[in-house]
Amino acid sequence: MISSLAACRRHRSRADRARAEAHKVIRKMRAGAMLSRSFEGGGSTWFLSTGERVGDAVARVVIADFRVVGVADTSLFRATSLAQVFVFEG
Repeated sequence: MISSLAACRRHRSRADRARAEAHKVIRKMRAGAMLSRSFEGGGSTWFLSTGERVGDAVARVVIADFRVVGVADTSLFRATSLAQVFVFEG
């Protein structure tokens, strides 16, 4: 729950930044880069195949785009798990 107008503006500003960064990542993926997730140090890290790190909030926006699909790299028995490599299929 957002408690004040100022908090609402901060939340909207963070979401706007994430969407703007996601747009940049999707442009790079359209040019051929892949978005990958790696598990390191007790958490997951997102990065492009170009070597650029991608923040978790930005990656969530990117993989929500209908043109971005997960590559079939998950285990056969864990069909509900999130893929670890995503590509642009648009």
